[in-house]
Amino acid sequence: MTARTWRGRSRRRWLEDAAIAAAFGVVAFLHRLWVPPDGFFFDDAWQAFAAVEGSFSELFTVGQTQPGFGAELLLWRMAVGAGEVRLIGPALLAGTLGPPALYLVLRGFHFARSIAVLLAAALTVATTHVVYSARVKAYTTEVLLILVLTVVVARLARARWRATTAVAWFAGSVLIAAFSSFTLLASSAAGLVLVLHAKDDRRVRLLAVGAQALVTVALLAAAERTHNGPLLTRYFEGNDGYISFELSPLAFAAEVWRHLVRVAEVFPGGPAWVPAVAIVATVVGLVVTAR
Repeated sequence: MTARTWRGRSRRRWLEDAAIAAAFGVVAFLHRLWVPPDGFFFDDAWQAFAAVEGSFSELFTVGQTQPGFGAELLLWRMAVGAGEVRLIGPALLAGTLGPPALYLVLRGFHFARSIAVLLAAALTVATTHVVYSARVKAYTTEVLLILVLTVVVARLARARWRATTAVAWFAGSVLIAAFSSFTLLASSAAGLVLVLHAKDDRRVRLLAVGAQALVTVALLAAAERTHNGPLLTRYFEGNDGYISFELSPLAFAAEVWRHLVRVAEVFPGGPAWVPAVAIVATVVGLVVTAR
């Protein structure tokens, strides 16, 4: 195969992938094009109120554990105004982009097209993702940010870091960490991965990730001041929201499995044991391939 032929096939393959991604975007948008008929749903109201009445000087108060999402809502309100329909715009936009983004990221990681189509289709119709695309919540945007993290980490883990790389990672990781609790955890895990993949640039990576860790701790401390942590802890403990540590390895494994099945039951929907087994198999596969 000549270089010209290879480039032609590669270009055609990416055009086909772009068309498939665009189709997923259209279908995802149409599948999410609904609004709750009775106004703001469940606990959307406080975040909507914060966007309407809050200001950037009150970001940690109105945003609580999601100052970045609070800032997004404030900017959105300044751009398009407030209202039941308008304030779900960020979630709807992110929900629409989620399936095509997942497809393109998987293809970028050289997954087979069939697998990428299957997983993007699953996200397109996933009940939880669809519902939260019409809520004033950060969850659909979190999916996009974590997909971005996977792409960035895969590239930076292999790259040789310079001072500019460290500064860029620090700034980007702080912005992602400030968006919400879940993205804070994801960016922290990403920083650890980048340190573990250091070569002759370990020092610059440690400095960047160390500075990231300090800011992360500061973000946590600021968020803790915005709510009653012990009260929330007791609430979730009363609803069996935490994994209980057991001295017996078998008992602890059973406890972890029980919570894993519950997570799988809530998010993908359908028989819980199927995605739970898939999650375990994925973790085992990651451990084996990383050795």
